[in-house]
Amino acid sequence: MSLLFRVLAAIMSPLAALSPLPPAMPIDPPTELRFIQTIAAFLKDPYSITSVTLLRQLLLPSPSSTNIDLATHIATSLGALHTLRVQIRHVLEDRMAMRVVQRDTAASAKTHAGMPGDVDAPLLGRAQRAWGKGGADIWDARKVGVFLVRAVRAWTASLAPTEKERVFKEVATLLKDVLQEMDERVEDGGKTGNGFNDYDTAAAVGRVLFEMTDYVKTLKCVFFLLFL
Repeated sequence: MSLLFRVLAAIMSPLAALSPLPPAMPIDPPTELRFIQTIAAFLKDPYSITSVTLLRQLLLPSPSSTNIDLATHIATSLGALHTLRVQIRHVLEDRMAMRVVQRDTAASAKTHAGMPGDVDAPLLGRAQRAWGKGGADIWDARKVGVFLVRAVRAWTASLAPTEKERVFKEVATLLKDVLQEMDERVEDGGKTGNGFNDYDTAAAVGRVLFEMTDYVKTLKCVFFLLFL
């Protein structure tokens, strides 16, 4: 998987804001999508436990890394983070779709099938995954928060050059996705959906942000020393 993560880091493109509507997460070029789908297959049964454990390990810099292979370790960690972010986005977007369906159901007449007549099939499919917690295991705020904190702490302490800031940027965009979903949920009246705990999510985001401020402090120290 480490090779797949390195290739993904080289070809990955910026992701749009979260949206429950198709295309929920447009990815271009198609090569990137194929890599993400391949990696995602390993994160499902029967390989899920081993693959998630490996992904967590690859988020960290190697303790034996040298200047020659620092770029390799950064690319591996970056690809692993991007994979984690994509999978979490799927869960968040499914929950957003669930709230859209709930809102439309309450506001419109239902068909004989018991569903709103104007709901798109892809949107309804995403909502059904959220109701059934499909794929939600990848977003356990307490667990994900712990190993993101460890990753940020390890990269802050590493001797890697400023290129490691790409890792911090990917962590920050992941947190941004989580906060966007939380903000939109508040606007919808605070409906959380199955298995969602606001306190755990807020605590996880706060802990990761706190660790990232330590890296900012190191930059301030370097700036100060330059002018002594």
